[in-house]
This record gives sequence, C-alpha cells and structure tokens, in this order.
Amino acid sequence: MTEADSDALREKVRAILLEHSSDKTLSVSRETVLVNDLGYHSLAMLEAIFALEDELGIELIDDGTATSIITVGDVEDRILAIVATTEA
Repeated sequence: MTEADSDALREKVRAILLEHSSDKTLSVSRETVLVNDLGYHSLAMLEAIFALEDELGIELIDDGTATSIITVGDVEDRILAIVATTEA
C-alpha cells in the first residue's frame, strides 16, 4: 500500500468515525479519543465498527483487540494492519 493510499484510507476512517459521532463539527486527528472527544457510547461504537467493516470489507474487531482501541489512531492502525495482511 502506498503512502497516498494509506492517507486516503485514514481520511475515510476519520470521516466514518465523525459521521457516527455526537458532535459532527469536531476536527478529528490520530489523538482524538472515541469516548471522551467524539462522545461515543457502546451503541455508537458498534454502529461505527459495522459501518467501517461494511465500507472497507474487513472484520475490524475481535475479542482480543476490542479493549485496545481507544483513539482514532488505534482504529486507523488496526485497519491498515488488516489491509496490509490481506494484500500480502
């Protein structure tokens, strides 16, 4: 995956996460915390995960990684890792 592809994927992830946020006017960065900054609660988190999985055609979360995803950067890194392994 090229750097341009990675950047485009990160932007797509951020747009989807912001779409499911309670405050759609926020600026989203890698450090944005899903619960504290975007106002995610458990249902919003599930909706965002399902939207990401549908849009990107991947399975994002399993029991082992669910608790390690705190920030937008965590989501981006997880998706990029999944995409890299599926392309290999």
